[in-house]
Amino acid sequence: MKIKKTLSILAVAVILISGCSNKKQEITADSIPLEIKTSLETLEDYTQIWHATNKKIAVVLGYGVNSDEVSQAIINELSERYGLEKDSGLIMPLVYPKDFRHGAKGYSSDLAAILNSEETDFAGVVIVGAPENTHKALAQNQDNWTMRLPYPVISIYPQDDVLGMESCCDLVFDKAGQEEEIGKSEETTAIFSADEIIPLLKNAIDYMGALEGPVKTNQLEHAKNMFPQYSIRRYSDPESGLLAINHFILK
Repeated sequence: MKIKKTLSILAVAVILISGCSNKKQEITADSIPLEIKTSLETLEDYTQIWHATNKKIAVVLGYGVNSDEVSQAIINELSERYGLEKDSGLIMPLVYPKDFRHGAKGYSSDLAAILNSEETDFAGVVIVGAPENTHKALAQNQDNWTMRLPYPVISIYPQDDVLGMESCCDLVFDKAGQEEEIGKSEETTAIFSADEIIPLLKNAIDYMGALEGPVKTNQLEHAKNMFPQYSIRRYSDPESGLLAINHFILK
């Protein structure tokens, strides 16, 4: 009898469990249905890869890269990688002539006043497509530091006076095949894409950060280390044939 009673209890329990499992879940008035979706976004989409810093690198975008489309694409990329000065990031972008205007005309001489600001601690200057008289502003900045500038100045594809840029920059770079355009005005300068200039700027900015000071010697080695993806040779003066110490051709 005892065995039969036990079996009867087990049978009832199985029936009850089976009935409960077949019942549909009831949604009450207080229930909130949850829908789980697969997201294509990753943690990197929300991660800021740059850090706030008191140091600033001035990035001047001149001839060949100063159109609204190209300059904004470059600034957007640098903002994502390094942060902008207005957000406590590393990069102070300056577009010529837009950010150097007095009335209808832009003056590259304003660069000296910008670099002489006591409120900004500069870690370097990199200029793409330096307009005419940029070397004068850089020379004035050197004078302000009694020729002991504490940071490097890099010039990429300048359109300013050749000897002037060589005397006021740590390193000057031009593009192979365009030597005949060196030192000419905006009217004859080449137009560069953001895709071509952004890697050059990133290399220069990263290298300046590692330098923590100006380039005084071994300029060719520094040039090769800054742009390892390029074949690099010294710039040769077309009249004298003399090789420049700090002026190089990228190929």
